[in-house]
Amino acid sequence: ARPTAAPASSAAKLCGGASTVPGLSSAVLEHYRKEFAVIDSLRVGISPGQKAERGLATTQSILTFLGKQLKTAPGDTRLHYGWQDMYRQTYPVLGKRWMARCDVPDLDLLPRRYGIGQIQFSAGMENALLHFGIWALAWAVRLGVPLDLPRHATFLLRANHWLDRFGSADGGMHMIIRGRDASGKPHERQWFIVALRGDGPQMPCVPAIVLARKLASGAMPGAGATPCVGMVTLAETRIDSAIAATLFLLFLAIPALFAAADVLGGLEGGVRPDREAVEAGVVHPDPDREPADGEGGRVGRTVVAELLLGDDQGQLGAEGG
Repeated sequence: ARPTAAPASSAAKLCGGASTVPGLSSAVLEHYRKEFAVIDSLRVGISPGQKAERGLATTQSILTFLGKQLKTAPGDTRLHYGWQDMYRQTYPVLGKRWMARCDVPDLDLLPRRYGIGQIQFSAGMENALLHFGIWALAWAVRLGVPLDLPRHATFLLRANHWLDRFGSADGGMHMIIRGRDASGKPHERQWFIVALRGDGPQMPCVPAIVLARKLASGAMPGAGATPCVGMVTLAETRIDSAIAATLFLLFLAIPALFAAADVLGGLEGGVRPDREAVEAGVVHPDPDREPADGEGGRVGRTVVAELLLGDDQGQLGAEGG
Protein backbone atom coordinates (compact mmCIF):
# COMPACT_ATOMS: atom_id res chain seq x y z
CA ALA A 1 0.00 0.00 0.00
CA ARG A 2 1.14 3.51 -0.73
CA PRO A 3 2.23 5.31 2.44
CA THR A 4 0.19 8.37 3.25
CA ALA A 5 1.26 11.42 5.19
CA ALA A 6 0.15 11.39 8.81
CA PRO A 7 -2.18 14.20 9.82
CA ALA A 8 -0.60 17.04 11.72
CA SER A 9 -2.58 16.14 14.84
CA SER A 10 -0.73 12.80 15.05
CA ALA A 11 2.77 14.26 14.76
CA ALA A 12 5.19 12.51 17.08
CA LYS A 13 6.61 13.99 20.25
CA LEU A 14 10.02 12.54 21.10
CA CYS A 15 11.92 13.13 24.32
CA GLY A 16 15.38 11.74 25.04
CA GLY A 17 17.09 11.44 28.41
CA ALA A 18 13.96 10.80 30.48
CA SER A 19 16.12 9.18 33.14
CA THR A 20 18.32 10.09 36.09
CA VAL A 21 20.40 12.29 33.80
CA PRO A 22 19.46 14.74 32.52
CA GLY A 23 15.82 14.26 33.56
CA LEU A 24 16.24 14.17 37.34
CA SER A 25 19.44 16.25 37.49
CA SER A 26 17.78 19.11 35.59
CA ALA A 27 14.74 18.86 37.88
CA VAL A 28 17.02 19.55 40.85
CA LEU A 29 18.58 22.54 39.08
CA GLU A 30 15.16 23.93 38.17
CA HIS A 31 14.12 23.62 41.81
CA TYR A 32 17.10 25.58 43.18
CA ARG A 33 18.09 27.90 40.34
CA LYS A 34 16.21 30.86 41.85
CA GLU A 35 18.59 30.76 44.83
CA PHE A 36 21.53 31.53 42.53
CA ALA A 37 22.39 34.62 40.53
CA VAL A 38 25.33 32.69 39.07
CA ILE A 39 26.12 28.98 39.14
CA ASP A 40 29.90 28.65 39.15
CA SER A 41 30.12 24.87 39.37
CA LEU A 42 27.99 21.75 39.45
CA ARG A 43 29.12 18.34 40.64
CA VAL A 44 26.81 15.38 40.00
CA GLY A 45 27.55 11.78 40.92
CA ILE A 46 25.96 8.36 41.16
CA SER A 47 27.35 5.46 43.18
CA PRO A 48 25.41 2.19 42.89
CA GLY A 49 25.65 -0.63 45.38
CA GLN A 50 27.89 -3.51 44.35
CA LYS A 51 24.93 -5.93 44.38
CA ALA A 52 22.58 -3.61 42.50
CA GLU A 53 21.40 -4.72 39.08
CA ARG A 54 23.53 -3.49 36.19
CA GLY A 55 23.27 -4.35 32.54
CA LEU A 56 25.55 -4.98 29.59
CA ALA A 57 24.57 -1.77 27.79
CA THR A 58 25.60 0.38 30.77
CA THR A 59 28.89 -1.50 31.04
CA GLN A 60 29.61 -0.99 27.35
CA SER A 61 28.78 2.70 27.62
CA ILE A 62 31.26 3.21 30.47
CA LEU A 63 34.00 1.30 28.68
CA THR A 64 33.72 3.53 25.59
CA PHE A 65 34.99 6.65 27.39
CA LEU A 66 37.57 5.21 29.80
CA GLY A 67 40.75 7.23 29.37
CA LYS A 68 39.25 9.29 26.54
CA GLN A 69 39.15 13.08 26.54
CA LEU A 70 35.74 14.41 27.59
CA LYS A 71 33.84 17.51 26.56
CA THR A 72 34.13 20.42 28.99
CA ALA A 73 31.83 23.29 29.88
CA PRO A 74 32.35 26.54 27.90
CA GLY A 75 34.19 28.23 30.77
CA ASP A 76 36.41 25.26 31.64
CA THR A 77 39.76 25.30 29.80
CA ARG A 78 41.22 22.18 31.47
CA LEU A 79 41.43 18.77 29.82
CA HIS A 80 39.45 15.98 31.43
CA TYR A 81 39.51 12.23 30.79
CA GLY A 82 37.11 9.38 31.46
CA TRP A 83 37.37 7.76 34.92
CA GLN A 84 39.99 10.28 36.07
CA ASP A 85 39.81 13.24 38.51
CA MET A 86 38.94 10.94 41.39
CA TYR A 87 37.62 12.19 44.71
CA ARG A 88 35.85 10.85 47.80
CA GLN A 89 32.20 11.71 48.32
CA THR A 90 30.49 11.36 51.69
CA TYR A 91 26.89 10.14 51.52
CA PRO A 92 24.37 10.12 54.34
CA VAL A 93 24.00 6.58 55.68
CA LEU A 94 26.28 5.08 53.00
CA GLY A 95 29.52 6.72 54.10
CA LYS A 96 32.34 7.58 51.70
CA ARG A 97 32.48 6.40 48.09
CA TRP A 98 35.20 6.89 45.48
CA MET A 99 34.06 8.83 42.40
CA ALA A 100 35.58 9.27 38.92
CA ARG A 101 34.69 11.50 35.97
CA CYS A 102 32.27 10.15 33.33
CA ASP A 103 30.65 11.24 30.07
CA VAL A 104 26.90 11.99 30.12
CA PRO A 105 24.55 14.29 28.14
CA ASP A 106 24.50 16.75 31.07
CA LEU A 107 27.97 17.96 30.07
CA ASP A 108 26.51 19.38 26.85
CA LEU A 109 22.99 20.27 27.91
CA LEU A 110 23.12 21.77 31.39
CA PRO A 111 25.81 24.48 30.94
CA ARG A 112 23.92 25.95 27.99
CA ARG A 113 20.61 26.12 29.83
CA TYR A 114 21.81 27.17 33.30
CA GLY A 115 25.03 29.08 32.50
CA ILE A 116 27.19 26.73 34.57
CA GLY A 117 30.88 27.62 34.62
CA GLN A 118 32.28 24.18 35.47
CA ILE A 119 30.49 20.85 35.48
CA GLN A 120 31.55 17.37 36.49
CA PHE A 121 29.58 14.15 36.38
CA SER A 122 31.12 11.20 38.18
CA ALA A 123 30.30 7.62 38.98
CA GLY A 124 31.73 5.47 41.71
CA MET A 125 31.87 1.80 42.55
CA GLU A 126 31.15 0.74 46.11
CA ASN A 127 34.06 -1.71 46.00
CA ALA A 128 37.30 0.30 46.07
CA LEU A 129 39.29 -2.52 44.45
CA LEU A 130 36.94 -2.53 41.47
CA HIS A 131 36.91 1.26 41.28
CA PHE A 132 40.71 1.48 41.16
CA GLY A 133 40.85 -1.40 38.69
CA ILE A 134 38.70 0.61 36.28
CA TRP A 135 40.90 3.64 36.96
CA ALA A 136 43.97 1.61 35.97
CA LEU A 137 42.30 0.56 32.71
CA ALA A 138 41.47 4.22 32.03
CA TRP A 139 45.13 5.18 32.49
CA ALA A 140 46.20 2.40 30.14
CA VAL A 141 43.91 3.74 27.43
CA ARG A 142 45.02 7.31 28.07
CA LEU A 143 48.68 6.28 27.72
CA GLY A 144 47.99 4.71 24.34
CA VAL A 145 47.70 0.99 25.13
CA PRO A 146 45.55 -0.47 22.28
CA LEU A 147 42.66 -1.88 24.33
CA ASP A 148 39.24 -2.55 22.80
CA LEU A 149 37.43 -2.53 26.14
CA PRO A 150 33.82 -2.48 24.86
CA ARG A 151 34.48 -5.78 23.05
CA HIS A 152 35.23 -7.39 26.44
CA ALA A 153 32.19 -5.91 28.19
CA THR A 154 30.51 -9.28 28.79
CA PHE A 155 33.57 -10.74 30.52
CA LEU A 156 34.21 -7.59 32.54
CA LEU A 157 30.59 -7.48 33.71
CA ARG A 158 30.86 -11.09 34.81
CA ALA A 159 34.09 -10.31 36.67
CA ASN A 160 32.33 -7.38 38.32
CA HIS A 161 29.75 -9.77 39.77
CA TRP A 162 32.51 -11.89 41.32
CA LEU A 163 32.93 -9.09 43.88
CA ASP A 164 29.24 -8.89 44.84
CA ARG A 165 29.86 -10.80 48.05
CA PHE A 166 32.02 -7.90 49.27
CA GLY A 167 29.40 -5.18 48.78
CA SER A 168 25.82 -4.13 49.45
CA ALA A 169 22.76 -3.26 47.38
CA ASP A 170 22.75 0.33 48.68
CA GLY A 171 23.52 3.27 46.40
CA GLY A 172 23.10 7.00 46.10
CA MET A 173 23.14 10.12 43.95
CA HIS A 174 24.45 13.55 44.85
CA MET A 175 24.38 17.04 43.38
CA ILE A 176 26.48 19.91 44.73
CA ILE A 177 25.66 23.33 43.29
CA ARG A 178 28.01 26.20 44.04
CA GLY A 179 27.70 29.83 43.00
CA ARG A 180 26.61 33.24 44.23
CA ASP A 181 23.27 34.55 45.37
CA ALA A 182 21.60 37.82 44.37
CA SER A 183 23.77 39.77 46.84
CA GLY A 184 26.97 38.31 45.44
CA LYS A 185 27.67 36.09 48.43
CA PRO A 186 28.89 32.49 47.95
CA HIS A 187 26.00 30.06 48.03
CA GLU A 188 25.93 26.27 48.01
CA ARG A 189 23.17 23.69 47.83
CA GLN A 190 23.72 19.96 48.36
CA TRP A 191 21.14 17.35 47.37
CA PHE A 192 21.22 13.60 47.94
CA ILE A 193 19.20 10.49 47.25
CA VAL A 194 20.06 7.34 49.19
CA ALA A 195 18.45 4.12 47.94
CA LEU A 196 18.74 0.99 50.04
CA ARG A 197 18.15 -2.71 49.34
CA GLY A 198 18.69 -2.61 45.59
CA ASP A 199 16.08 0.01 44.65
CA GLY A 200 18.57 2.48 43.17
CA PRO A 201 18.22 1.13 39.60
CA GLN A 202 14.48 1.81 39.78
CA MET A 203 14.97 5.57 40.04
CA PRO A 204 15.87 6.25 36.38
CA CYS A 205 12.38 5.26 35.22
CA VAL A 206 10.69 7.94 37.35
CA PRO A 207 11.12 10.84 34.84
CA ALA A 208 9.82 8.56 32.06
CA ILE A 209 6.70 7.81 34.11
CA VAL A 210 6.13 11.52 34.71
CA LEU A 211 6.45 12.32 30.99
CA ALA A 212 4.22 9.41 29.98
CA ARG A 213 1.48 10.80 32.22
CA LYS A 214 1.91 14.26 30.72
CA LEU A 215 1.72 12.89 27.18
CA ALA A 216 -1.39 10.89 28.00
CA SER A 217 -3.11 13.92 29.52
CA GLY A 218 -2.14 16.25 26.69
CA ALA A 219 0.07 18.36 28.94
CA MET A 220 2.94 18.23 26.42
CA PRO A 221 1.61 19.90 23.26
CA GLY A 222 3.56 20.22 20.05
CA ALA A 223 5.76 17.81 18.14
CA GLY A 224 9.42 17.14 17.50
CA ALA A 225 12.42 15.88 19.43
CA THR A 226 13.72 17.44 22.62
CA PRO A 227 15.99 16.43 25.53
CA CYS A 228 14.40 15.88 28.91
CA VAL A 229 15.80 19.05 30.47
CA GLY A 230 13.53 21.08 32.72
CA MET A 231 10.52 18.94 31.76
CA VAL A 232 10.12 17.21 35.12
CA THR A 233 9.81 18.81 38.54
CA LEU A 234 11.05 17.46 41.86
CA ALA A 235 7.49 17.48 43.16
CA GLU A 236 6.44 15.20 40.31
CA THR A 237 9.31 12.80 40.89
CA ARG A 238 8.39 12.52 44.58
CA ILE A 239 4.88 11.46 43.66
CA ASP A 240 5.82 9.04 40.89
CA SER A 241 8.67 7.37 42.75
CA ALA A 242 6.00 5.33 44.49
CA ILE A 243 4.99 3.89 41.14
CA ALA A 244 8.51 3.18 39.92
CA ALA A 245 9.22 0.63 42.67
CA THR A 246 8.44 -0.10 46.30
CA LEU A 247 10.21 3.03 47.48
CA PHE A 248 9.91 4.93 50.72
CA LEU A 249 10.47 8.68 50.36
CA LEU A 250 11.70 10.69 53.29
CA PHE A 251 12.72 14.34 53.28
CA LEU A 252 15.09 15.36 56.06
CA ALA A 253 17.24 18.32 57.02
CA ILE A 254 20.53 17.81 58.80
CA PRO A 255 19.40 19.61 61.99
CA ALA A 256 16.52 17.17 62.31
CA LEU A 257 18.91 14.27 61.79
CA PHE A 258 21.10 15.48 64.63
CA ALA A 259 18.06 15.96 66.83
CA ALA A 260 17.21 12.28 66.32
CA ALA A 261 20.67 11.18 67.46
CA ASP A 262 19.22 9.15 70.33
CA VAL A 263 17.42 6.99 67.77
CA LEU A 264 20.05 6.88 65.06
CA GLY A 265 22.98 6.58 67.44
CA GLY A 266 26.24 8.46 67.99
CA LEU A 267 25.98 11.29 65.46
CA GLU A 268 27.28 14.04 67.72
CA GLY A 269 30.86 12.95 67.25
CA GLY A 270 30.57 12.78 63.49
CA VAL A 271 30.28 8.98 63.49
CA ARG A 272 28.21 7.50 60.67
CA PRO A 273 25.02 5.98 62.09
CA ASP A 274 24.82 2.23 62.23
CA ARG A 275 22.89 1.00 59.21
CA GLU A 276 20.59 -1.29 61.17
CA ALA A 277 19.86 1.51 63.61
CA VAL A 278 18.91 3.78 60.72
CA GLU A 279 16.59 1.19 59.20
CA ALA A 280 15.00 0.52 62.59
CA GLY A 281 14.58 4.18 63.52
CA VAL A 282 12.80 7.20 62.12
CA VAL A 283 14.47 6.81 58.74
CA HIS A 284 12.79 3.44 58.23
CA PRO A 285 9.44 3.09 60.00
CA ASP A 286 7.84 -0.26 60.69
CA PRO A 287 6.66 -1.51 57.28
CA ASP A 288 3.68 -3.23 58.88
CA ARG A 289 2.02 -0.09 60.14
CA GLU A 290 1.03 3.27 58.71
CA PRO A 291 3.68 5.96 59.26
CA ALA A 292 3.11 8.59 61.89
CA ASP A 293 3.20 12.29 61.16
CA GLY A 294 6.69 13.42 60.21
CA GLU A 295 7.90 10.00 59.07
CA GLY A 296 6.86 10.42 55.44
CA GLY A 297 4.68 8.16 53.34
CA ARG A 298 5.49 4.46 53.49
CA VAL A 299 5.40 2.72 50.14
CA GLY A 300 7.63 -0.28 50.71
CA ARG A 301 10.32 -1.84 52.86
CA THR A 302 13.22 0.13 51.49
CA VAL A 303 14.41 3.71 51.83
CA VAL A 304 15.07 6.57 49.49
CA ALA A 305 16.21 9.44 51.69
CA GLU A 306 16.49 12.83 50.07
CA LEU A 307 18.48 15.35 52.08
CA LEU A 308 18.39 18.97 51.08
CA LEU A 309 21.43 20.69 52.51
CA GLY A 310 22.06 24.43 52.49
CA ASP A 311 24.96 26.66 53.43
CA ASP A 312 24.19 26.52 57.15
CA GLN A 313 23.65 22.77 57.33
CA GLY A 314 27.16 21.37 57.53
CA GLN A 315 29.41 19.56 55.11
CA LEU A 316 28.00 16.05 55.20
CA GLY A 317 28.02 15.85 51.41
CA ALA A 318 31.17 17.85 50.79
CA GLU A 319 34.19 16.51 48.99
CA GLY A 320 36.42 14.35 51.11
CA GLY A 321 39.97 13.11 50.73
